Amino acid sequence: MKKFWQIYDTLLKGLIMVTSGSFVILILAQVFFRYALQSSLVWSEEVSRLLFFITIMFGSAVCVTAKRHIVIDILPTALSKAGKRWLFLGIYVCVFLFGVYMLFYGYSFAAGNMRQVTPTLQIPFGIVYMIFPVSSVFFCINVVRVAILDWTVTYAPEKNIPKKEALQ
Repeated sequence: MKKFWQIYDTLLKGLIMVTSGSFVILILAQVFFRYALQSSLVWSEEVSRLLFFITIMFGSAVCVTAKRHIVIDILPTALSKAGKRWLFLGIYVCVFLFGVYMLFYGYSFAAGNMRQVTPTLQIPFGIVYMIFPVSSVFFCINVVRVAILDWTVTYAPEKNIPKKEALQ
């Protein structure tokens, strides 16, 4: 199972690297075409915006496992390990519910925008907005992974060994 999660994480990070690298290259190409060749790429702005959007949405899923989202840690630092365990469980439940909300309402939003098309590429906005529900699936998976890890390992109670057995 550990190998599966390593591949999963590598693929997500690879997708983010490809999309972010692509929009940087595309923007540099647009600058080159506009100023050096005096002819701009009409579609480049729209594609780079889409790639940036994909990077942000899948990046939020990766940030969950890396615990890189913005936090205010005043309360957790004041709590015991058992208190942190329950606090973070509550936080993960709320974050998971937000991911489920994004999944269902993101799909509804995407489905409702299938008739409207992008100005340059003429693809339905619904396809573009499908990034919301698709990335939300990965987001929810990662929230559950981190919640299980924190509950069972990071903030799990220590096994109390009786003094008699500890000395032997």
